[in-house]
Amino acid sequence: MTVRTVANDTDALPHAALGNLIAFQDNATRDHCREAIPHLQEAFVLDPRLAPAHQALGVSLLSLGRVQAAIEALETADRLAGNGRHETLPTW
Repeated sequence: MTVRTVANDTDALPHAALGNLIAFQDNATRDHCREAIPHLQEAFVLDPRLAPAHQALGVSLLSLGRVQAAIEALETADRLAGNGRHETLPTW
């Protein structure tokens, strides 16, 4: 599945939704995660406060073995979601 554009390029939600659909479809592969990342990144460029885009990016990065980048994205999602936890995850 290769999708290059989203109809409304000023709204973050379609980018986040597309990234989620690509990364988390049934039988998703690492290639799907790679393909989803630009859509998720575009989502939070358009709306940096969109916690679900950061969370999906973190899970996708973790699937690709990019642990430190995944931790950063997941910590950002957690902070934006207002979960009250602002401590840093341990570094291995």
